[in-house]
Amino acid sequence: MNVKILITFSLLLAIAGCGSTTTTTSGPITYNPVSSATSLGSSITSASVANGDSTGGAPSVTFTVTDQNGNGVTGLALTSMRFTIAKLIEASNGETAHWQSYLNTLATKDAGDPGSAADGSSAVQATSENTGALTDHGDGSYTYVFSHNIGAISTANGEVTDVSYESTLTHRIGLSVSGTGISITGNGTATVVTNATYDFRPSSGSTSGLTTKDVAKTSNCNECHSTLAVHGGSRREVKFCVTCHNPGTTDPNSGLVLDFARMVHKIHRGASLPSVASGGETYTIWGYNDSVNDYSTVTFPQEIRHCDKCHDPADTDTPDADNYTLVPTKENCGSCHDDIVFDSSTPASWQTAHPGGTATNADCTSCHGGSGATVDGRIAGVHAVTGELNRAYFQFNMVSIANTDPGDFPAITFSVTNPLDSDSPYDLASATEFNTSGFSSVAIILAWDNDDFNNTDNSTCTSGTCSSTAPASAITLTAVSSSGLSGSVTNNGDGTYSMTSTKAISASATGSGTVAVYGYAAGVDGNGDNVKVTIDAATESFAITDTSATDRREVVDIEKCNSCHYLRTMHGDSRTNSILLCATCHNPNNTDISKRSGTTGTDGLYERSIDFKYMIHAIHAGEDDEHGFRENGVIIYGYGNTAHDYGEMRYPGELKNCLACHKTDTYLLPVASTVLPTTIATAASGVSTGTTSRMGPTDDLNITPTAAVCSACHDSSLAQAHMENNDGIFSDTDANITAADPETCVVCHGDGDVADVKVMHGITD
Repeated sequence: MNVKILITFSLLLAIAGCGSTTTTTSGPITYNPVSSATSLGSSITSASVANGDSTGGAPSVTFTVTDQNGNGVTGLALTSMRFTIAKLIEASNGETAHWQSYLNTLATKDAGDPGSAADGSSAVQATSENTGALTDHGDGSYTYVFSHNIGAISTANGEVTDVSYESTLTHRIGLSVSGTGISITGNGTATVVTNATYDFRPSSGSTSGLTTKDVAKTSNCNECHSTLAVHGGSRREVKFCVTCHNPGTTDPNSGLVLDFARMVHKIHRGASLPSVASGGETYTIWGYNDSVNDYSTVTFPQEIRHCDKCHDPADTDTPDADNYTLVPTKENCGSCHDDIVFDSSTPASWQTAHPGGTATNADCTSCHGGSGATVDGRIAGVHAVTGELNRAYFQFNMVSIANTDPGDFPAITFSVTNPLDSDSPYDLASATEFNTSGFSSVAIILAWDNDDFNNTDNSTCTSGTCSSTAPASAITLTAVSSSGLSGSVTNNGDGTYSMTSTKAISASATGSGTVAVYGYAAGVDGNGDNVKVTIDAATESFAITDTSATDRREVVDIEKCNSCHYLRTMHGDSRTNSILLCATCHNPNNTDISKRSGTTGTDGLYERSIDFKYMIHAIHAGEDDEHGFRENGVIIYGYGNTAHDYGEMRYPGELKNCLACHKTDTYLLPVASTVLPTTIATAASGVSTGTTSRMGPTDDLNITPTAAVCSACHDSSLAQAHMENNDGIFSDTDANITAADPETCVVCHGDGDVADVKVMHGITD
C-alpha cells in the first residue's frame, strides 16, 4: 500500500523518504565549535512564498540548527529533514478554524490488507517533502526551497486533490530534523530529533496579527507522555502534528478521519468510548506498514471531563484553548460522544438520537456555545466536575494529638474549616455538607512507626494470635458517616472536635507515628444533585518513644502524580492528595487478603502485596505486550472487594523515567536502612490452605526490600535469579530476613557504579 500516517503514542515507526534530493553539502553532523553534543534545537527565522501576494509559487524557509549549548550545527543532510506547509482556514457558519495541508498523497487499502474498509479503498493523506533544494550556509543556518508550487496544487497539475492558494490566510511551515545514524562527535551515534514551526501571512510576510488556532501545547501532553514522540520519534510538537493531522487526512483501512482533535479525543477516551464500551467496536487505526494500532484499551488516568488538562485558557501560549466551549461541532464533540446520532438516521441499540433533533454545526452554539447558549447545555458547565470545583471551600486541620506513649490510647483533636470564609469552622453536627447520607465522611487514621509503617498489633489480637483479615492496616476511627457525627466524637464548642482511639498504640512501638484526618463533604451540582466533594487529607507526625516527632521519609512528589492524574483521590474519593496517608496502609507488611474473603482470586492467589514500593511500580509496568513491561499480569483486590486487573495498563510516559514520580535521587541505591521487607504471604505456615491466623509479621513470607522494588517491574525468572545471586531473598520469613546478610545490589547498581540505576534508566537530573 502507499504511504500511511501512523498515530500512536507507544510505537516508534519511521516514515521513509522518497524521491531525489538536491543539497550543497552532505555527510555527518559536525558540531562547531563544541566537541560533543547531547541534543539538537531548531528555529525557523523566516519564510516566504514566491509571488506570495498573487499567484503563489515555491515556499522558501530559512532556519537554524543548534546543539545543547546553542552552537550552530553544520553539515546536515537533506535526508534527515522533512518539511510541511499548511494554511489555516478560518471559522465560519459554525465550522471551527482548521488547518489544511498543501502537500497530500493518496493511500490505498490493498487487497488482503487488514481493516474494515473495502479492498481498493483510497484516501487522501497529508504528507511532507524533502525533494527541494537545501543550502547550508556553514554557520548552523540553512535555507530550503520546496519542490512544490503551492499556487498550483490541483488535480489538473497532477496532484491528488485540489488545494487553493489563499495568500492572506495564516500559513504554517513545519520542520523535522531526525536520524538514527547521525554522527555526534564524542558521542558515537544516536537518534537526535528537533521540530520547529513558523506562522506567517504570505501576502505581506507578517508574523503578527494572524488568525490562530493554538488550543493545546506539547508541554501539556508531556506531563503524561514524558516525551511525545511519534512517527519513528521524529514528530514531537503539537504545532507540527496539526499540519498533517487535519480534516483532509483519512486512514483508508478504517475510513477514520485523522484530524488531530477527533483522533486525540478518541484515543484518550479509549475503553470508555460508547462505541467501544456499549457498541462492541474498537478504535483502531492502521499506520505505517499496515501496523495495527488499537486504542480500545486506553484508560485516561483522570476524569475525562478535564478538558483543561490539554486546553488551558489561562495559558498565554494557547490563546484559543477555550475554542471548544465557544465553537462546538458535531465532529469534535461526537469524537467522545460517539453514541449521539446528529442526523436523521436510526440510532443503533447503543446510540441515542441528538435531543435537539437533526443538527448542523451552525446550530450547535445556540445550546452549547458561550454565554448566549442554553445554560444547562453550555460545554463549560456540563464538563465541570462540581466535586472538584467546590474543594476550595473545605480544609482538614489536625489540631493536636495526646497520649502517644506505647500502650496509650491516643486522643486526637481536629477541625474542618472554610478557607474562603476566614477559616470559619463547620458545625459537623448540623452542617448539611457533613450530614447528607452517603455524601459525607470524615475519618481519623493512626499508623506507626515512621521509620517504615508496619502497624504491628493493629489487627485484632487475642493471646498473641492476630487475625490476618487486615494484617497491617492502620487504625481507622470514624468521625462522620452517613449517620452524621459519631457519638464517640466530642464537640469542644470552639469549632474543634476530639475523639479517643479505641485501640492502643502497640506496647512494642518505637520512634514516631503518623495521624491523619481524611474524607469528603457533600456538595450540590448544577442540576441540584448531591455530589462528593474531595478534600485534601491533613497529616501530622507524633512522637512515641522519640524525644520529638520524626517524619516518615518522602520519596514521591504528589504533584508529579497529579501532573498525569490531575487529582489523586482513591477509595471512593475519600483518600485525596497525600502519599503519606496512602503509605499508612500500603505498607510492607500489608496485603489484599482482607479483600479476597479467604479464597483465591481470579489470579489463583490468596493475597498479593499492596506495599506501595511494589504495588505502584507493578501497576504502572503493566503486562508484557506492546504496551507494558512485566511478563506477568497484576491483579489487586481493593475498594469494594473488587478485583482490579492492571495487566493491560498502558503507561503513557517513559516507564524507566523514575523522576516522573520520584523526588531527586530518592530512587537511587541503596534503599534506606529502615525500609522493611515486603510481605507476599501472611501466616506462612498456613497460607496455601487459606488459613487466616498469624502471629504478627514474624511468620509472614517476605521479599527483601531492593528485590521487592526491582522485581515489581523486572519480574522475569531470569531477573529473579540475578537478584537471588546477589543476596536478594524472595521467600523467607520476616524473622529470618531481618537477620540475613544485606542485599548486595548496591555494589553494581549504586550511585556512580558500573550499572548505576540512573545510567541504566537513562536519567539525567
